[in-house]
Amino acid sequence: MSIDSKDLDNDKNVPAASYTGQLFSVLDHFPGIAYLQAEDYSIRYANAKFIEQYGEPGEKTCYGAIWGRTRPCEDCPTFSVFKTNEPVVWEASHADGRTYKVYDYPFVAPDGEQLVLEMSIDETGQHNAELELDRVKETYRGIFQNSQVGLARTRISDGKFLELNNHAVKMFGYSTPEEFIKERFGRQCFAERSDRERFDELLARDGHVENFVARARRKNGSTFWVQFSAQRDPENEYLDVVIVNIDKEKRAEGELKEAKETYQGMFQNSLVGLSRTRLSDGKFMEFNDRLVTMFGYADREDFALRYNAVKCYAQPGERERLLGLLKEDGKVENFITLARRKDGSTFWIQLSARIDKEKGYVDVVSLDADTEIKAKEEIRVSEEKYRALFEESNDVVFVTTPEGSVLDMNPAGLKLFGYTIEEARRLDLATDLYNDPAVRAEFKAAVLKDGSVKNFELEVKTRSGTVRTGVMSANAVWDDDGNITKFRGIFHDMTERKRLENQLLHSQKMEAIGRLAGGIAHDFNNILTVTKTLADLATAQVEADDPMMKYLKPISESSDRATSLVQQLLLFSQNRPPSTTETDLNRAITSLLGMLEHLISEDISITTNLETDLWKIEADNARLEQLITNLVVNASEAMSGGGSIEIRTWNTPETKKECCSMPEESKASKQHVCLEVTDTGVGMDSSVIEHIFEPFFTTDKARGTGMGLAVVYGIIKELGGCIDVKSSPGVGSTFKLCIPAIETAKELYTEEPPVPVTPTGEGRRILLVEDDKWVRKSTALLLADSGYEVFEARNAEKALSLFYHEKGRFDLVISDVVMPGRSGLELLGPLLEINPKVPVLLCSGHIDNKEQFSEIISQRIPYIQKPYANHELLQAVAETIEEKS
Repeated sequence: MSIDSKDLDNDKNVPAASYTGQLFSVLDHFPGIAYLQAEDYSIRYANAKFIEQYGEPGEKTCYGAIWGRTRPCEDCPTFSVFKTNEPVVWEASHADGRTYKVYDYPFVAPDGEQLVLEMSIDETGQHNAELELDRVKETYRGIFQNSQVGLARTRISDGKFLELNNHAVKMFGYSTPEEFIKERFGRQCFAERSDRERFDELLARDGHVENFVARARRKNGSTFWVQFSAQRDPENEYLDVVIVNIDKEKRAEGELKEAKETYQGMFQNSLVGLSRTRLSDGKFMEFNDRLVTMFGYADREDFALRYNAVKCYAQPGERERLLGLLKEDGKVENFITLARRKDGSTFWIQLSARIDKEKGYVDVVSLDADTEIKAKEEIRVSEEKYRALFEESNDVVFVTTPEGSVLDMNPAGLKLFGYTIEEARRLDLATDLYNDPAVRAEFKAAVLKDGSVKNFELEVKTRSGTVRTGVMSANAVWDDDGNITKFRGIFHDMTERKRLENQLLHSQKMEAIGRLAGGIAHDFNNILTVTKTLADLATAQVEADDPMMKYLKPISESSDRATSLVQQLLLFSQNRPPSTTETDLNRAITSLLGMLEHLISEDISITTNLETDLWKIEADNARLEQLITNLVVNASEAMSGGGSIEIRTWNTPETKKECCSMPEESKASKQHVCLEVTDTGVGMDSSVIEHIFEPFFTTDKARGTGMGLAVVYGIIKELGGCIDVKSSPGVGSTFKLCIPAIETAKELYTEEPPVPVTPTGEGRRILLVEDDKWVRKSTALLLADSGYEVFEARNAEKALSLFYHEKGRFDLVISDVVMPGRSGLELLGPLLEINPKVPVLLCSGHIDNKEQFSEIISQRIPYIQKPYANHELLQAVAETIEEKS
């Protein structure tokens, strides 16, 4: 029994109870899904197909059982049947991709309840078939247009193109299908009329043509080889043609013969040995000329007769080893072994081989690798030497990328910079090792430009921040493509050398300045001698209330001030051995404290930290006090707003080199006494420190003379010690002095106290030898006023002439030490030969020869330093005459 939808539709008033049982029976055999749905969406009945697919409905709703939802579907087509009491037909697509045709009909249950009967028929197959048909049509169109062979359909009656694909259009040199479709198949596709006629004959006879080769013509008139395959349709209206461009293949056929001939030439003329040998016994089946010459033979016949693959190997078992590898893998590449030439000599050979087990032969490529392998061995030895140099070098040896990453660095470099190799490889050279990143960029540019750089001066910094100075030499490393991949180089640390060079230059500069200062002092002392002598003489001639005194007194006082300044210059460049005694540095400091407090402002405090049992030093007490005073005054001038000064002393067993860095000659003492003066002043930068010991250099133009620290330098040099300065702007300065300590008791030369005498001439005869005219005239005038008879000589020769003429009858000879020609010391010998008893008094503004001073002291020759006061000269003259008499 079946129920047609029309029956239900046309007979709505038939009582449901009369056919409900029969309906359920029919629906259970219905191939689709069927169920009765109430207005509250609950399912009253479900057929076997429903239960099979969705399970027993139970108390489920239609939207829960079928669609898996928790609420009714919006715009539910089924629910509209309750409202309209009209059937509804619609399509439903499920989540599994299947498509259903759904029929909804009004239905009255036996108890009168209004229901809807819903029946669903699976139409997925039909739907998919329609989609597949569309897809096939589209695919065919895509295949047709995108095919890599030409496809065309032509009309048989006149040969006109009906359709053709893009590849055919392009093949024949046209821009668009519309342009090509105007042509005719026979006229355009065949360059030779005979080919067209033969094609037509085959098509008429068989109804199709396969692989027909002919020349075709392009739009521009050029020809090319093509292969046609064609098939007529059953009604004989059109012709489908496949066109393949075989121009390259046809040309290749012509080239094949040439290639075979070329191969034989290449085989014979190859620069490597080529051969085919029999697997069984190693006999050569084929070989080229290069193989013959490689093994030392003159002709091919001799080689083939005497040689085979077995005899090629110099070492037993090598061929068997090669064959074993071939049988295992089928091929062997870069097999290195020793081969033997005809004359018995051996050489390294590199073999690459393939085996054909079925045909029983081995093809071998032989390369003479003797030079390469020996070169590799040399490289290996060289690399071992390089590695040894790399590891043991005291310089920094490095390898970096051009971008600035460390690839390798030797132990000396790692020690200098303070990193491990792992840490070094994480560094950025420009920022982590170069003190100035811009210098890294300059260095890199130089290497990239020239390929190498030598002795490039730069500063680097260590992990601790210490700056080191040195020179770097490096070269670029290229790969096979010509790209720079590495920088390889050496950094030579010259920090210590630079420091010593700077110290030496400083020492030489100070020595030169000292000589200059000495020369100035010599000339200036002569001028002062004249000024002081004449001023004192003039002062002695007038009364204290004489109007001339207002002119004479300033001259005298200015002379004294100038004399003090010159004495400081002489201390800086002093070559005269001081009058030294065993001195206690602590006592000298303590005795000066009271005076020092008056020399500095009240807002500056002085503290001391003096070591007890301080070792004694050998020094001139006056100069030592001047050294201490100058250091304290210099410190106070750096603290205009107040501050503190600390004076500290201590013993040190270190040598001068370890105490401080100035490279001055030191006394042979291994023990030193250290003096340190520290202030809290404004401090100095390196540019100021570089010049502070130079005479007349000062940062206080208003008050300073620039001689204080120059005098300190001269005195400490005289003592055989050294001095170091540490200072930074804003943090004050520290002057550290190291003075040799007395290790053993010494007998120091001291002059005996002078015997007081009355400075009167009483007509005694004096020979005055002085090259400076006004010093000579003023001194002669002073001596004459004091009762002496004076004979003047401007040089040693004139003095000798006078001495001879007067037969040595002089009570005293006064001579300048430094004169043109003979010096005062050189004059003494001839004079004393004439009169060994004549007294001599030497004088000088400055003596730049330390040996002259040593001789003066060792011979105990009386000496007076210019400029002198009148009474000092007269006292010295009287004492010298009296002592000799």
